[in-house]
Amino acid sequence: MNWKVFHENKFSTTHKVIVWIILSIMVFSQLDMVIHLAFESLHILFEILESTLDHLVEHIFHTDTRATQIITFYLMLIIAALIFYMLIIMISAWCCSVKYKLRNSYHRWNENIFGFWWTACVTNKAKWWAVFVVFSSMLALGLLG
Repeated sequence: MNWKVFHENKFSTTHKVIVWIILSIMVFSQLDMVIHLAFESLHILFEILESTLDHLVEHIFHTDTRATQIITFYLMLIIAALIFYMLIIMISAWCCSVKYKLRNSYHRWNENIFGFWWTACVTNKAKWWAVFVVFSSMLALGLLG
């Protein structure tokens, strides 16, 4: 069996680029459809919740349509406020944990840098200063920019 057939490059670079562009467009259009489907599903769930609350309020309190709509609106407002409050609590807790992790990471990094600097000999410190001076001089003169 001729194994070279499997290793031959049958397509040019242009063909490969065209195929990648078409695949990228297909993936992004599918992603757009998935996001649209998620929002549409959320809207349907909202409508189901609203209709269920309407029927419950009308059945429990025996009210007319206008009073039912007002009661349902305020119930949904209270539910949305509770969800928003829980979301704010979760986000603030997450921000505190990220701040704590970043602070600890910064302190460890700082300790590593200063530990390296204090344990380095004088010649290595002079080399680091020389590299810093040359680099900043070149940057100031525009040779690196």
